[in-house]
Amino acid sequence: NDEIYKMNSNGTGVVRLTNSPAADIEPAWSPDGTRIAFASDRGGAGYQIYVMNADGSNPIPLSQTPGIDFSPDWSPDGSRIAFASYRDGNNMEVFLMNADGSGRRQLTDFEATSFYPSLSPDGDTIYFVSRQTGNFEIYSMNLRGRGLRRITGGIGGLYAPERSSMDDRIVFTNNSDGT
Repeated sequence: NDEIYKMNSNGTGVVRLTNSPAADIEPAWSPDGTRIAFASDRGGAGYQIYVMNADGSNPIPLSQTPGIDFSPDWSPDGSRIAFASYRDGNNMEVFLMNADGSGRRQLTDFEATSFYPSLSPDGDTIYFVSRQTGNFEIYSMNLRGRGLRRITGGIGGLYAPERSSMDDRIVFTNNSDGT
């Protein structure tokens, strides 16, 4: 099954952080490096968001609600976590909660799937993937759910955007040609 590991950037010092019969996936470091948010199906209710200490200790469930929650991303100040959720049986949507799991609120509410949230370095904008045009494209909006803007146009097959903390660039995965 999937487990979470950490290692030095040169490939040395590999340490296993989780050891669960369930799948533990999609780790995200807190900005201060002391905690890791991740998705796991260890609670028996589908994938949910958990937070653990950077050494793998003290895993705490944050989103034990019906549905599937995944793709956590920390706000730059570490106070909030954005995540994708499939709750209503229709579409995945983007949510935001406090880092302790309280104050959950839905940010997107579209006819199309929205997922892979990524918060901007200033914490005021969220980037995500949505299928509003029929293709998976990258969008942005403010955290009040306003100012929706499509960033990419016609590429399709886009996933997992991540905004650089150093400048105005975004990295992403592209599967538009099927590879």
